[in-house]
Amino acid sequence: MPQFQAHSSELYRERAKLWADNRTVIGASDAGAHLDIIDTFAVPTVVLESAVRKYGVISLKQAIHQLTAKAAGLVSLRERGELREGWHADIVIFDPNQSRGRPRREILRCIVQTGSY
Repeated sequence: MPQFQAHSSELYRERAKLWADNRTVIGASDAGAHLDIIDTFAVPTVVLESAVRKYGVISLKQAIHQLTAKAAGLVSLRERGELREGWHADIVIFDPNQSRGRPRREILRCIVQTGSY
């Protein structure tokens, strides 16, 4: 297995190749079993920040598709993952030029200091 420097353009180019495969989906989860030591809950914002904006290895449209329709299809969720009349939807509005992943320590500090995230 090739070794890559964390958050390098080479790493994101390889990830983009994997994401293009219909058998893969962007994400990392074990349903919160290790929330105290694994902070992969920022995957969507990290993808937008790094893969789309910083390294440009995937388009914004492709990233949104990966995070929504492709993920819903992988687990056979019907009428979800796309904005279509009559389908179920949660809509997230964000600024693609400002979205960023936040380190877990920063999130925890916000919660401790202000009581909210």
